[in-house]
Amino acid sequence: MSNTIVYIHGVGGVTPLEDWLDPLNVGLVQAGHSPIDPTYDTVVPVTYQPLLLTPTGSRAAKADEVKETWEASDETDEAARRFAVTQEENTQFLRQWSVRARGVHFGHSPNGVNATLTSVVTRVGDLTEAKIYAHHRSVRASVLREVVEQIPDADEIVVVAHSLGSVIAADLLTRLPAHTRVRALVTLGSPLASDMWKRLRSLATDFPYDRVDAWINVFDPRDAVTYGRGVAARFPMAVDVSVDIRTHSVRGYASHPAVGALLGHHLYGVRDADAEHPPARPLGEGWDLQLLGFAYAEQLSRTCQAKKFSWRRRFDTARRIAATRVLEEVEQADDEARAELGSPPSITDFVDRASDLVRDVWSDDELLPLVVSRYASNPLPPFDIAVDPAHRLEALTALLNRVRRREGSISDLEFATVVAAAVDHAQDALTPDRRRWWGYLVGGGAVLLALTGVGLWAVLPTALAGAAAITASLAAFGPGGMVGGMLTLVLASGAGTALVASGAVAAAGEREAEVEFRLAVAGALTQMRVEELRGLLIGVVAVIRAQETLGLASTRAHTMEVLLDAQGRLAQEVHLHTLVAPKRPGTKEMAERADLLTRAIEVISGADVSRDTRPVTIAPV
Repeated sequence: MSNTIVYIHGVGGVTPLEDWLDPLNVGLVQAGHSPIDPTYDTVVPVTYQPLLLTPTGSRAAKADEVKETWEASDETDEAARRFAVTQEENTQFLRQWSVRARGVHFGHSPNGVNATLTSVVTRVGDLTEAKIYAHHRSVRASVLREVVEQIPDADEIVVVAHSLGSVIAADLLTRLPAHTRVRALVTLGSPLASDMWKRLRSLATDFPYDRVDAWINVFDPRDAVTYGRGVAARFPMAVDVSVDIRTHSVRGYASHPAVGALLGHHLYGVRDADAEHPPARPLGEGWDLQLLGFAYAEQLSRTCQAKKFSWRRRFDTARRIAATRVLEEVEQADDEARAELGSPPSITDFVDRASDLVRDVWSDDELLPLVVSRYASNPLPPFDIAVDPAHRLEALTALLNRVRRREGSISDLEFATVVAAAVDHAQDALTPDRRRWWGYLVGGGAVLLALTGVGLWAVLPTALAGAAAITASLAAFGPGGMVGGMLTLVLASGAGTALVASGAVAAAGEREAEVEFRLAVAGALTQMRVEELRGLLIGVVAVIRAQETLGLASTRAHTMEVLLDAQGRLAQEVHLHTLVAPKRPGTKEMAERADLLTRAIEVISGADVSRDTRPVTIAPV
């Protein structure tokens, strides 16, 4: 299948092929793709410059303007979600080439001086043609009509636009033939960050997602024409790539390897990430906690009511983006960390097979704090997608059915119902004003692991074994620290000890290590923000209540030791803060932490699981 490439030049007239196509082909070959061959592919360098040289003062008649051929439809939202996934993949793909320019450059200028900067650049630079296009409506109509007539009648095209050509390309997106799809819009050295193009601001809210597959903008912060900025601040659907080429010429931009690699990415297809990793096992056991988080999200998608198709589409988009980000974070990790994690899952493993990949991994005692963390947290941080409690419960029941070991007589429904009731009880006890608190537990987990880091694990005399050892240095991996949130609840509650210290210490030093470990966790608790601490304590109270309701091994004594240690430390801190900085916000927050810990200790020490165990009725989602 041949490709159709439309090139829209900037000021100065038609650009010779050797100045833009030849360097692009070098980049394509270096990236392992076939070059663009004008004898086989359709290459169209459109021209419009003569229309800018003799502007008329007449106003364009409405009939003379190129009519828009696009309008939003019922399919636009779904197209926008597909576009978001593609752009997220493009962001990760292009990250290896994006650089932060050193020294002083135009990008350092505050946004507030953009208008002044625009005036200076237009006076110093040769931007007469750009000013004519911006301020003469009749000229603009003529240019757009001329360019549209030169675009071939093709179902799919790739648009490469340089400088002023990027502005014309933005104008064209809603005026192309209705059947024409832009597989990729690549803008080079675009001035769209300038206030000169305010009239295009409607494109930021009414973007033809069902007509454009991707928009990549390549800029150099030292390029005055770009005002040192990308375009994503004004057009958030674009992906900016900052490069260091120190020129505005199209040859300079087209010669950058990111441009050729990106074109190959879209012209010849994205390499299937799933093919790089074998499906299912063997996967490194360091991925189990991450997979459990995605398994819960998988069940939320599967148990969504059919009539809520719009919610499911948005949620599935978030799931795929989150999986892409996890794998990209692993790519950025050092070799030692990747080796500890083991063979990674594929995107399909995360999105469609996660539940099967963590079947029979944990006992009920180990699994309890993990599912409390997932039930009581944002399912796909950082995306704040609302999930009805009844839907959470149904998904949790389905998750337990897929991953639990078949041991004992506790049914999946009973397990899930007790978890939901325990979380609700803990929220009543620790959140008197009933504010929405979903997601605090994950945030707290990320903070705790960040505060303690390797130092927490270092308090043990020997290396930890099992999943905790493998995920220790990467505990916050995943969207919003999903793994960190689950491990934090395990650490704070003392539940699932096989995750924490299986085979970690010799018998002779076990008690000393346990004390140091407990003190390290207590110290980290005292440094959490109030709402993060509240979310974690809700999880801790819920774990203990669920343990004792289900007849599992209770960790009440261990938890009380940790919280009492933290309470003592906070009491001392409150006293010092009151003496040194009375009535200050920081002192007030410290006192709120102490009060919250005191309340949690009271709830745990006085909990009576023989009453007020309210069942939760599963309602249709």
